[in-house]
Amino acid sequence: MKRKNKLPLQLNCSCSKIPFIAHELTQSLLVINAFATGSIERLKESSLTLEQLNMALEKVIEEVNVMSNKINSLSSSI
Repeated sequence: MKRKNKLPLQLNCSCSKIPFIAHELTQSLLVINAFATGSIERLKESSLTLEQLNMALEKVIEEVNVMSNKINSLSSSI
């Protein structure tokens, strides 16, 4: 009987984390968007060196890894 009562509490706790989860994922997406958009604009202007593009792509990969770690951490705590 206690098990049935525990499920709504778990769902309620999980639902209360949604704004936090959304914020965490949005932060990473904003960083990725900034690097990608900035790189595209600079490519259009021919003001981006190959080294700078490489650095921007490395930052995107780094942020994707951060986002993946956040998702794994959050999913294990729900």
